[in-house]
Amino acid sequence: MLDSDISCSLGPVFLISSVTAKTSLSIFLFYDRNIIPSNKFKVFLLLTKSLYAFSSMRANPAIKACHNKSRCDSARGLGFLPGTKIIYLLLINDINCINRVNYTDINKTQYMTEQSRVLILGYGEMGHAMQYLLNRQQHLDIWTRRPINDLPKIALKDIAPNADFVLFCLPTNAHRKVAELLAPQLKKTCICLSMAKGLDESGQTAAQIFSDIFGSKLNYALLYGPMIAEEMCIGRYGFAQLGCNNTETYKHTKQLFHDTNLYIEKTTDITGISWAVILKNVYAILFGITDELQMGDNVRGYLAYAALRELSLIVSNIGGQMSSIYSLAGLADLITTVTSEDSHHHELGRLLARGETLGIDGEGVHTIKMVEKYQLFTSEKYPLFQLITNIIQQPNNLGQQIDAYLVSVNK
Repeated sequence: MLDSDISCSLGPVFLISSVTAKTSLSIFLFYDRNIIPSNKFKVFLLLTKSLYAFSSMRANPAIKACHNKSRCDSARGLGFLPGTKIIYLLLINDINCINRVNYTDINKTQYMTEQSRVLILGYGEMGHAMQYLLNRQQHLDIWTRRPINDLPKIALKDIAPNADFVLFCLPTNAHRKVAELLAPQLKKTCICLSMAKGLDESGQTAAQIFSDIFGSKLNYALLYGPMIAEEMCIGRYGFAQLGCNNTETYKHTKQLFHDTNLYIEKTTDITGISWAVILKNVYAILFGITDELQMGDNVRGYLAYAALRELSLIVSNIGGQMSSIYSLAGLADLITTVTSEDSHHHELGRLLARGETLGIDGEGVHTIKMVEKYQLFTSEKYPLFQLITNIIQQPNNLGQQIDAYLVSVNK
């Protein structure tokens, strides 16, 4: 941080609490024309490089003058919310002192960041991935239903009231019980995020469970897309849509994952992305079957087309937006699931094709059961979905069942 330790005479210090890169640059140019000669402008150009990280600030653009306060302490007590970034601009009255400023130090300027307190629920693959992404810059507490040797045992009643974020890295079936336990303990500003891509035993999505329990009292969102945990845990990129109705929730969550390899974009179509990620697990099973049966690339290409067509129709009829099927939570996540060697549901399909039916289970299989049990939609209207349902219920002669389907669609 540049502050009064610079051994030269400094003018007033201005604290920029929320500005865009464009606004910040215009401020620099203004003072360059009035104070800094062109041959000294390199220092300020180096500083402007850092301002691009501030484009996701939450407040309206504002400049607060803090005259004669050059220490970081002067920023405290100004009411900044968790995750807000702070930078000081030093207006230099003594032009000669700029010769003594180390350009390298300026280029490596560090910023003050108030850590968010993040409660991670569950320590499976996704819990590990969230820990990897956030451990360097946030305060983490990890809770598990069963003790794990490497983790300290914590009680939710002690940790939950302080949480700024709660990440539900749990199966959908566990959401309701845990959410009901947490709801009275969480502060109003806390944000709950779920990454669960399934239905509970009542046939409800994570979003529906959150809506029932949290309602308008707590902010919540769904984080869906190509996010293979094993890849993120070794530093590879992940991509997700954040489904929420609150712009502030998006901004806070975006800031939470700032400087990580998780790319996030916003959508308000919570219903659409929820069903897109849930149903793609069903279709992925069929891709695994046809790959194991070596039915060829042409069949795989057709299945991708037919799956997307059915997904868009189902999501639209349930109340989501058809366009969500072609988003990160739809098309991108489908491609990832049906092509990845780490895909559980693709592997389920391979097992079925080999006649290994013992222990066939997963979110996709459970979804088929819930759709049938609660008649969440009429599966008979969607031939490809019905084919997969028939295969799960009668996993015999899979090649013949698929051939019969392909003949029927060609009539």
